[in-house]
Amino acid sequence: MNLAAIKDWIVALSGSVSMLAVALGIWMSLREFRLKLRAEARQQQSADVESDVRLQTLFSELMKTANGRSGYQVSEKAVEFLLQNAKSSSGQVDIPTLNRAIENLAVLRLPVGSAAQDAAVASIAALTLRHKSLEQPGIRALEALCKPVTSRTAEETLKEVQKTLAARAGQRM
Repeated sequence: MNLAAIKDWIVALSGSVSMLAVALGIWMSLREFRLKLRAEARQQQSADVESDVRLQTLFSELMKTANGRSGYQVSEKAVEFLLQNAKSSSGQVDIPTLNRAIENLAVLRLPVGSAAQDAAVASIAALTLRHKSLEQPGIRALEALCKPVTSRTAEETLKEVQKTLAARAGQRM
């Protein structure tokens, strides 16, 4: 072998090593890219689940207003008065009677206006139509508002939602 042949072999060998290094680098970067894509997909799925949970929670809170319940307050003064005057003639505290008295006297239920209730019913309908994950809960909620009648617009809204969902189902087929 002469010097020119050895030089040609060294050039070919160094080119092959360079190509192998580039191929290995590409393979490693593609592997890293796939791992990042999987991690991102898992993160997106986790964010979707968290978003659904928040949406369901807010939907449930909206249902309280649609059902005519906005919460309650407890009067500490009334509870204090009842506790001071709760003893019977025998000197013992009658717990069931005390519980009923606290519920009747100290717990103040906060009313919901009919406009707020009707708006909540309309919001439930809109969310039901907008989010696939809320279709079943929305239908059940609107049905529950109809029997017994909780809102004057619930039955009409339920019929509209059912009609729209049926039309969508017909279009998919």
